[in-house]
Amino acid sequence: MSRKQITFACLRGILAAGIAVALVGCPPHPEPSGPVGDPTQPGAVSGRTMIRQIGSTTLLALAEKWREGFNQEHPDTEIAVSGGGSGTGISALISGTAEIANASRPIKDSEKQQAQARGVVPVAHIVAYDGMVVIVHPSNPVGELSIEQLSDIFSGKTTNWRQMGGPDQEILIINRDSSSGTYEVFKELVVQMNGTAPERDYAVAALAMQSNQIVVQTVAASKTAIGYCGLS
Repeated sequence: MSRKQITFACLRGILAAGIAVALVGCPPHPEPSGPVGDPTQPGAVSGRTMIRQIGSTTLLALAEKWREGFNQEHPDTEIAVSGGGSGTGISALISGTAEIANASRPIKDSEKQQAQARGVVPVAHIVAYDGMVVIVHPSNPVGELSIEQLSDIFSGKTTNWRQMGGPDQEILIINRDSSSGTYEVFKELVVQMNGTAPERDYAVAALAMQSNQIVVQTVAASKTAIGYCGLS
C-alpha cells in the first residue's frame, strides 16, 4: 500500500508507516539495604524481586506476554505491567518508579537530559515494529484519503465530511493524549506531513483519549468520527 494514500474498509485503514517501539531501560536498582520484603525498599516485595514496567498502551498486550513468559522461568520475580502512555513510562523511569519504560517513540533529548541530571542512564532497545491505523465508522462512505487530506482534517483545516466527498456532517476528531508515543508519531508523519508542515498541530477541538482501545470504541460509536491507533 502506498504511504501517500489511505484506503478504508469498515472501521479500518492502514497507514503504511512503521513505528519503532523502544524499550527503554536503566541499570537495576541496588540490592535493598533493609530486610527482604520490606515494602519501603525498591526491588523487593515479600521476598520477591519487583520489576515495574510502565508506558505505551501500544505495547501493553506484548508486555503482558513478556511478563507471562519470563515468570515461567523466573517465578520469584514479580513484574507489574501498566499503561499510561510512552511519556508516562519514560517519566517513571527517570523518577525511579519504574525499571522498564515501554515507548512507541524514541526518547527525547529533553528526557535524556532529565535522566542524566538524576543519574539515570536510559538504554533503548527496539523490540518490535507496529503500523498505524486510521479508522472511521463502517457507515462512512469516504473510501480513501491522502496524507495531505488527513493532515487537513486532524489540524482542523477541514471540518466537514462534505469537503472530502462524504455527507454534510461535521467531522469528529478522536485524538490520543499528549503523553502517547502514537500521538507524537502521528503528528510528525501525518499532521505535519513528515516534517514538511512543521507549523501544523492537532485541532483544538480534537478529543483526547487515554488508550488505543478507547479510540476504537469511540469511533465505533460515532458515525462522524475519525481516529488513529496502533495496528496491534
